[in-house]
Amino acid sequence: MDEIHVSPAGSRAWGADRPGQDVLVPGRFARTGLPAGECLHDIRVALADGRAVERRRVGTCTASQVAFP
Repeated sequence: MDEIHVSPAGSRAWGADRPGQDVLVPGRFARTGLPAGECLHDIRVALADGRAVERRRVGTCTASQVAFP
């Protein structure tokens, strides 16, 4: 994954790239902090091959991890 963007569910804009300059290779994970009090987020990852994958309304207060292909 080249980029990971997280925003509050339903937001019109994606948040900043969470890993910044780092690239996440397959089989690895990234840990990121999210604002307290918000439990639903939209997550978008940009893959190395140019595709983007989105997950909407992820329950981040109860999910211990979110996997992407």
